[in-house]
Amino acid sequence: MRIVLLALSFAIAFTAAGCRPTAPKNPEAPPVAQGEPKQGEPKKDTAKADAPQQEPPPETFKKPQIRGGSVVRRVNEADVMQMMNQLKVAVTSFQLERNRYPNTRDEFEGYYEKNAKINESLKDGDLVFVWKARKAEDPSKALLAYEGQPDTLGRRVILLANGDIKTVESDEFKGLEKATK
Repeated sequence: MRIVLLALSFAIAFTAAGCRPTAPKNPEAPPVAQGEPKQGEPKKDTAKADAPQQEPPPETFKKPQIRGGSVVRRVNEADVMQMMNQLKVAVTSFQLERNRYPNTRDEFEGYYEKNAKINESLKDGDLVFVWKARKAEDPSKALLAYEGQPDTLGRRVILLANGDIKTVESDEFKGLEKATK
């Protein structure tokens, strides 16, 4: 029985391998071009071909265009909302521990776990935090943090002193005050 199965499997394997068509062989040599070159073709200068070619200078970085008096978002709105939420938790922790708002980024960055995105956004001005803020009379109208530039539609994500995070239009943003008074 084993011998029959073994013979049958060899027969199937060799039959499948033998069924592939082979590539046709061309017994003729490739054609050779005969005649003189065309008169319209330019002749190559061997001196210029041997000389090294100069590469064009690399392109310089260009800022995105400003459209309608505002800038294109460098970070999408969901990421900005997430960073603001982390700042909100960090501010709450800082306030509970020290009973005041942070004065500098150095003393505050431990509370948001030195998040690289937040640090970079604060350094670049994409996010602006109001340092040395004071407790506001109306925390629902006092800014603690906001986007440095509005998006193309004039909207910014803001963090208010009462902990609310929302997206506001330029007109509403102008009516808010920083929590420094």
